[in-house]
Amino acid sequence: MAFEGTDDFSRLTDYNPTFRPDARRFEMVTLPYQDFYGMTASVGMLAELGIDDIARYTRTLHEPVFRWADETGVRVVSPRAEAHRSAIVCLAPAHPVEAYHALKRAHVVCSLREGAIRLAPHCYNTAEEMERVLDVMDQLE
Repeated sequence: MAFEGTDDFSRLTDYNPTFRPDARRFEMVTLPYQDFYGMTASVGMLAELGIDDIARYTRTLHEPVFRWADETGVRVVSPRAEAHRSAIVCLAPAHPVEAYHALKRAHVVCSLREGAIRLAPHCYNTAEEMERVLDVMDQLE
């Protein structure tokens, strides 16, 4: 965007190496307009669903995970107190690297962070998906 003519998206292959005469010459990137459009649509959908409803729903997805952790002695690293909870749940199983790879093989989206499995269920996840996480973890314990 620092060069003349770069805002004419119908002529992207007509490269003009002349810097703009004003402060726009210092622009480093083209803005990701397609990302803005997607984000606007996403925020609209989340607002329509309701932030409080989403928070309640994600927390219901945590409950079977918390019960399983308590029953199996797996440490829950993330805060469980209502005032400090988020949509993220981190579990620290005995063998976190093995658990992580087993979950990835089962097509569970998660990450391995500081010896814990990080799960971040949201409004698009289901209770069945969380059960799949526990099934995989049960096979390891």
